[in-house]
Amino acid sequence: MITEKDIAHLQQQINNKKCIWINTEYEKNGELEKTEFFLRKTNGGYKVGFDHYLDKYEDATDLYFSYIRKDFFDLASAIEFSVENLPVDRKQLLNA
Repeated sequence: MITEKDIAHLQQQINNKKCIWINTEYEKNGELEKTEFFLRKTNGGYKVGFDHYLDKYEDATDLYFSYIRKDFFDLASAIEFSVENLPVDRKQLLNA
């Protein structure tokens, strides 16, 4: 569960870094797979992005397993969407 303290911490992270990034890569069936998550501030609120793809298709978003972009007016909604709908958890966000 995300707390108000967590939201304040993440707001500070975004203010300092401009963006929270969580990248992973692993091998599956002999292929390198990558995931990329970001949460950043925009002029009108916040943007969440998540990509999951084979490394060999990095520049071909139409071949990605997942390519998600979603805008939010407030940080709490962006965080809630991320932890409830994407393979990102509270601990990863707080340690990014």
